[in-house]
Amino acid sequence: GTGPFRFESCQPNSTVRLVRNEHYWGGSPALDSVTFVVVRDDQSLFTRLRTGQIDVADGLSYHDQQLVTQRYGFSGITLTGAESQEYVGINVTHPELADVRLRQAIAYAIDRPRIINDVFRGSGYTVNLPWPKWSPAYRAEANSTYTRDLDKARALVAQVGSIPTLTLDYSTQGNDRVIAEIVQSNLADVGIEVRLVPNDQTQQSSKLIGGKFDGLWLLQHAFAQFTPSTLAVSAYPFNAAKNSSNYSNPAYSAAAEAAWTVRDSSSPEALAAYRELDRAWLHDLFLVEIGVVLRQVATAPSVGNVDWDRRNQLHLAGTYLNSPGKQ
Repeated sequence: GTGPFRFESCQPNSTVRLVRNEHYWGGSPALDSVTFVVVRDDQSLFTRLRTGQIDVADGLSYHDQQLVTQRYGFSGITLTGAESQEYVGINVTHPELADVRLRQAIAYAIDRPRIINDVFRGSGYTVNLPWPKWSPAYRAEANSTYTRDLDKARALVAQVGSIPTLTLDYSTQGNDRVIAEIVQSNLADVGIEVRLVPNDQTQQSSKLIGGKFDGLWLLQHAFAQFTPSTLAVSAYPFNAAKNSSNYSNPAYSAAAEAAWTVRDSSSPEALAAYRELDRAWLHDLFLVEIGVVLRQVATAPSVGNVDWDRRNQLHLAGTYLNSPGKQ
């Protein structure tokens, strides 16, 4: 192909080996080869990095990432521009969740700082809107609309009246089980009982795409790291034409279309469209944002110049190893 490396071999579910493409248009890369190793166990990934079996670990738990960089001398790379957002999705066609007061109670009940600080080890920040801080659509003041306020949440629940037990679907992969338990506890504090429903990644994705969650669900979304207009026309949780919450609003659709058709993403016209989207998210709450999560990678001290793109893909054309004889 035309990339910096060319395919040499693979072992299914184990490794893929790429070797230097001497004819790469951007210049021959420094590395002789790159071997991608599939590691399915968090502890094994941590051990392989520490013992020098691998040079780069993508996908360490946030606890292990903190440990290897702060205690064991490995380098940490924050993939700025490739952030994702943790959120609670809401099926607004559910009989009880159709009442926006209950959705507001959920937004007030969630302990966002605890999730960001305890689960993600501070690698992120709380938000009410999906935009990362560097986005032209970001507004700091809007992200304090819903903070943890048990009195407000309980008052709203009291207005709604008796609420049956709701379901909260979560993926068994990654941190979501822990986050789901925190959210479950947060909601119990204000009188909302939640039953957790674990799904493997395939089940969770299928329910997301089909809008098949019964009540609440927990996931991370992307697309906010691209041009802001892409969010409401591309991401399943936000898509104005058909979204996972089964939410429909002509004003929201009009704002999504307006944002999409403005050529300059930082123009006054674009910013006005983003504000209309913000109003729908903050008022209608068909999903509740928890926080922006910063993706991190750990590398051996010998590794230099790792690059990446907004899709969380590592780019190794300019990467080098500065240990003699280790390329």
